[in-house]
Formats: sequence, structure tokens, C-alpha cells
Amino acid sequence: MESAAVAVVTVPFPAQGHLNQLLHLSMLLASRGLAVHYAAPEPHLREARARVHGRDAGALIAVRFHALNIPGGAQI
Repeated sequence: MESAAVAVVTVPFPAQGHLNQLLHLSMLLASRGLAVHYAAPEPHLREARARVHGRDAGALIAVRFHALNIPGGAQI
């Protein structure tokens, strides 16, 4: 039986607690070898990355970050 590739896409609700918790989950999944994509507006990506402490740096590198473009410059 051929196994299918698995990719995980995480899109956090833009409140700080959700940003951090979902980033930590993303890093845990990435440390297990899954392809993880973390998508949020650019300011929230910077906040989440700045608050990662005591985690596996290799797992953080393995998470692929994607900046979401919010139409009309709306703030979330």
C-alpha cells in the first residue's frame, strides 16, 4: 500500500493566545516530519515568531510561513 503525503495548514484566529498555541502545535507536528504551513497576516507572523522560547529551533525552521494578504488593508 502506497502512503499519501500529508501537509498541514494552520490558520490561527488572530488573537495572541491562538497565534502562540497554534505555532507551538505547528512546530510539534513539524518536528515529527510533517509538512506544516502557518498562514497569518505578516504582523501576526512577526509577533508569533518573536514569542517562541525554549522550542526546537529546527522545528521552527521546518514550519513554512505564509503571509496572508488582507484585502483593503483590513486589520484583524
